[in-house]
This record gives sequence, C-alpha cells and structure tokens, in this order.
Amino acid sequence: MALAIRQPTDRVPSVLPRDEARALFEREARRLAGVSGDDFLARWDAGEYRDLGDTPEGRKIAYLALLIPFGRRDS
Repeated sequence: MALAIRQPTDRVPSVLPRDEARALFEREARRLAGVSGDDFLARWDAGEYRDLGDTPEGRKIAYLALLIPFGRRDS
C-alpha cells in the first residue's frame, strides 16, 4: 500500500486574527497566573516573575511569556 507524501506546501498557513489572539492570551493569563492579561504584562514588565526558576509555577509563567506577542495591543 503506497502512502501519499504531503509536501509542506500542501497546507494552507493560518493566522490568528488580532482579537482572537488577544482573547487567547487573556484566557491563558487568567488560567495560568490568575490575573488579567494586562495585569500579567504589567507584572512581567516590572520583573515580578523573574525569580520563579524551574518550578511548576515558573514553567506556567514561561509558557505564558511565549504568548506575550498575542497579548500586546501595540504589536
């Protein structure tokens, strides 16, 4: 039985609209950090999450930090 090989060009790239991206960030900030997206960004910018290290809480914050581009309103 032959398998069809999919080339990378076979899939259509998708982009998350800005309002949906912001909603995703907001939802994850509340779920993972227990604060609003704006509060998380303010605390992140102030360095409040800097010393969490490799802890369960630190890993949640590290994941959420990867989503910051979705949360910034001006980017």
